[in-house]
Amino acid sequence: MAEMHRTVEKRIKSAMPLWITAALVVICGLIFPLYRIWGILVSAAVCLIGYLIAKGGCAYRCPS
Repeated sequence: MAEMHRTVEKRIKSAMPLWITAALVVICGLIFPLYRIWGILVSAAVCLIGYLIAKGGCAYRCPS
């Protein structure tokens, strides 16, 4: 029997959502007092929303 060779396309997730979230953590740390509970909660909410928005906008990339 003849061997069948398949090419498998490897998809790599983008790291951009993590970089955007890290930048938001730094920005929130400069704006909100992170030694207060409300500052931590607001910062976490902003970072979560930013991550979800960035995750929806960044697609997979295929290495060449």
